[in-house]
This record gives sequence, structure tokens and C-alpha cells, in this order.
Amino acid sequence: MEEFSQIQRLLLIVQQLSLGRSLTTQDLVDRFDSTVSKRTLQRDLIILSEAGIPICSEKGRGNENIWYLDSRFKNFIPIPIEINEYLAAHTLKENLKVFRNTVLEKDIKSLLTKIEQIIPNDVFLDSRRGIAESFFEQYSAGLFDYSPHNEKIEILINGILNKKICRVT
Repeated sequence: MEEFSQIQRLLLIVQQLSLGRSLTTQDLVDRFDSTVSKRTLQRDLIILSEAGIPICSEKGRGNENIWYLDSRFKNFIPIPIEINEYLAAHTLKENLKVFRNTVLEKDIKSLLTKIEQIIPNDVFLDSRRGIAESFFEQYSAGLFDYSPHNEKIEILINGILNKKICRVT
């Protein structure tokens, strides 16, 4: 069984809460494979709270605390990205070539720029050397020029974001 240092526990707790999860102390005990006591995890939560991380709690079933992170804080915590996820983003980018000169192309480039800011150093260094791009050098998903339809694509995206019904003919 793996032993966790206090800093590993604290980071893992913040990471789990940053995913939007509400957790009980028992959920955390289970997450640490019962290698950490409930009382230790309760102290960890108090330490995080005292450090200024806005951890909130409310009483749940059996008077057990349910812990969650204030939603305004979640955006500041990076979630680790694996190399396969990074390559999946590049696959998406290559498949979106059909949307060249549209808002989707601009958005996927913006997303990849943000992803590159938080990927691990070893992946980042590989991406700087162009390994991800060379992986797709000979890849072709077929081409169709959707740029004349950019305005319609933007209307559809706005409709989806605003939960509107869109009829496409």
C-alpha cells in the first residue's frame, strides 16, 4: 500500500475537489485506500481551509460533513494533462481542418494554446520540437471548405451554448 505524505494528500484533496466533486471524509478514506485515517483527513481539510483555500462543508446523511470547493476557486487549479490527452487535442485540431477560416478553427487553436500552458514539462518540450505536429504530418481527414458557412456555424454554436433549438436544413 502506498503511503502519502501530507503535501501529496493536500494536493490530491484539492485536485479532487477542483473537479467539482463533493466529498465526505469517508470518500477520501476510500480514495486513499484506507491508508489514511478519517481524523488525519479532517485535519488536512482544516489545514487547507486555514491556508485560504475556500473549502466549504455542509451536513449530510448521518450528520457527516460533505466537503466541496467554492465554485469561484475551481478555475485556478490546474488539472494534469497526460500526453495521450494532448495528442487527442491535436487529433481534434487535424480533423477540424475542414473548418479552416471559421470560428471553430480559431477556438481550437485558442484551446491548444491554453493546454500547452498546463501540460507537464516533458510533454511541453516534445511539443516545442514539433513531435505532435509531425505525428500528423501525413494525416488527412478529407477536406471540405466550410469557411463560407462561418456565420451559420457561429449561430449554431451560440444556439448550443444558449440551449436553443436549432433547425438545420
